[in-house]
Amino acid sequence: RWRVWARAALEEARIGRTNFPDDAGLAVAEAEAMMGVGAYRLAEAAARPLLDLYPENKAVQDLGRDIESFHSPALETYASSARSTPQNIVRGQRSVAWGLRLDSAPLFYHSRLFAAFDHRESDYSNGALRHRRFALGYGYRYGRVDASIAATDSLYDVEETGFTARIALQLDDHAQMALGYESVSMETPLLAAGAGDTSDRLSLAFSYAFHESRKVRLELGRMDFTDGNLREFAALGWEERWYAGPIYQFRSYLDGYRSRNSLRNVDYFNPKRDQDLTLTLSNRWKTWRRYKRSFHQALDISLGRYRQAGFVDGTTFGVSYEHTFEREYGYTLSYGVRRAREFYDGQPEYVDEVFLRYNRIF
Repeated sequence: RWRVWARAALEEARIGRTNFPDDAGLAVAEAEAMMGVGAYRLAEAAARPLLDLYPENKAVQDLGRDIESFHSPALETYASSARSTPQNIVRGQRSVAWGLRLDSAPLFYHSRLFAAFDHRESDYSNGALRHRRFALGYGYRYGRVDASIAATDSLYDVEETGFTARIALQLDDHAQMALGYESVSMETPLLAAGAGDTSDRLSLAFSYAFHESRKVRLELGRMDFTDGNLREFAALGWEERWYAGPIYQFRSYLDGYRSRNSLRNVDYFNPKRDQDLTLTLSNRWKTWRRYKRSFHQALDISLGRYRQAGFVDGTTFGVSYEHTFEREYGYTLSYGVRRAREFYDGQPEYVDEVFLRYNRIF
């Protein structure tokens, strides 16, 4: 609970410790809540005497592992490969994406250095296009603020330097705002990159959690292309958790998207106006668990409607199946397959994809 409602949990733990100052469980809850609000130095100071006094206590041992994990470097990786029938005008006949991010151990508790690498590649009728980017950056988190900035260098069909910046503000346990900017954006269509164009992306996002079972999010943004095109977009999402048992969880996601572009007759997919509404039913099963090691299965089914100015509307759908292995110290391995029907320029296109994610704390 402290990870979701960290500030409320910290207040409750402190009230409890006022009445029961020698209660080990309340002391652990207070230290965990401090971790949740980003007060890492205070959390570690609170954990030290607990580790000395209650070395056999299971909750204290878990707190010690959390502290140890916090002081460790972290790795995140992803990879995917997809084929489209007929050739997809957005991602080509075949597309590959992969990347990684390595975060250092914390510097003075609230800062980390990180290095990231991202690669995108698609095969089109006139050949393959690639965008590969390296990034070196600095991240900072303290209290309600979570910020990062990075210098980037792109290669292959995009050969430019740039930077990314993001700042998120946790207004309270329920609401968060985030502002992000990315020059030479990785979301630039590869067909635009092949024509020598890039784009800068600016976005403002807001999310609100009514409680643990209901969340909404809104994102507004724009992409400025070097060919003069301006793309403005808005995305709205609603997440609802309908059932959460010890084995099975069921959620639904309702996502809407709308965009408009100022330029016509360009080399990449660039509708004058388009909008999409998709409902996703998400099923999660905990198939096996032993202490902090577990195996999960997931099945997501989505159905939507896509509308593009000047073309007939189309029905979209998607089915994905995924396995996830989890163990202590932040080790997570996920892999799966996805089949989807997409709609572009009034024509249906089918996508088959395999994907992999691997994260761990050293």
